[in-house]
Amino acid sequence: MNYKLKIFNNEIKFDLFGITTFLLGIVGFFLFFIALYKLGNIRHILLFIISVTILALFFGRYSIFLHNKFDLYKDIHNLNKKKLNDIKKTELLLEFGDLCSWQYSHKAGILKFDILNSKIFGNTKNYYTSQEMIRNRYIKKIFDKAEEQPLRILDEEIYFPYLNKWMLVRGKSVDYDINNKPTQYIGILFDITERKDTLKKLEEKSITDDLTGLKNRRYFFEIFNRELALFERSRQNFTLAMIDLDFFKQINDTYGHLAGDQILKDFANLLVQEVRPYDLVARFGGEEFIILFPNTSKIIAEAIIKRVQDRVEQHTCKFNEHVINFTFSCGIGETSEIGQYTEKEFISIIDIRLYKAKELGRNLVITGG
Repeated sequence: MNYKLKIFNNEIKFDLFGITTFLLGIVGFFLFFIALYKLGNIRHILLFIISVTILALFFGRYSIFLHNKFDLYKDIHNLNKKKLNDIKKTELLLEFGDLCSWQYSHKAGILKFDILNSKIFGNTKNYYTSQEMIRNRYIKKIFDKAEEQPLRILDEEIYFPYLNKWMLVRGKSVDYDINNKPTQYIGILFDITERKDTLKKLEEKSITDDLTGLKNRRYFFEIFNRELALFERSRQNFTLAMIDLDFFKQINDTYGHLAGDQILKDFANLLVQEVRPYDLVARFGGEEFIILFPNTSKIIAEAIIKRVQDRVEQHTCKFNEHVINFTFSCGIGETSEIGQYTEKEFISIIDIRLYKAKELGRNLVITGG
């Protein structure tokens, strides 16, 4: 236990446990040697026993003292080791990672980066003045947003077009003026371009059909529900066309599933070539496809589907030594003529028109009934 003592206005700290242990040792050894001098006397024998007891207490307390000192040195050693490891990790991150540290002084109007910023920005310039930051609207945007935050914490993802890079800027204010406005920031700048690209690829993969490369059913319903909400709000029409390849099962049974896959891919390419850039073509499932024509009437959509029919009639799918021809049936519906229905009801009506085309002999486009 530590105690404080003031002597002539000077504060002195001392360890009471260590001092009492030291005094016990002196007293114990002193009595021990006196008792040994004349051990035959009863008084000296009693003194000897007392001295041995005091020495036992001394060695016991001394061992505790050494143990505590050992634990303290061990803790200090572990803290120094951890600190050294943290420093090494930071150095490795700064050296091999796509990041750099920065600090910004509001008073001086200067933004400074460490020397590793050249890995991220591609130049050796490691500071920017206020005027340079104003001209660079992306850097200025970071600090404008930081000053809006009540906790003065920076955590922003910023895109730098001239670098074609995404940056994650993290940091916090470390100094304030008398009005509690931040005057200095410190933080880390991460290059997250690779992570952003990976996420974009994963997102694209999650909404894309692996076989045909078209958008999948999930993505279609996202866009379909958005267009349906837009129609209900502003009466902006759109048209759906549901398509099913004729006798597709027979093609699979006759030529094999790989031939069927080839036909699906060929047909998907024909659809993409004939529709407009802003039309959505998706694989609905199996041999079924669906097209969403935004802000389009049923008449225009039917004309586009007829154009696709003409292309399919001229197209032959070559698979191994076989030449395979195919056709499709289609049902079309427009929001204005169907009215306000739920998602399932709307799709169901167009599905009914598709199967009507099948019943009437296939290779047909049905737009009503």
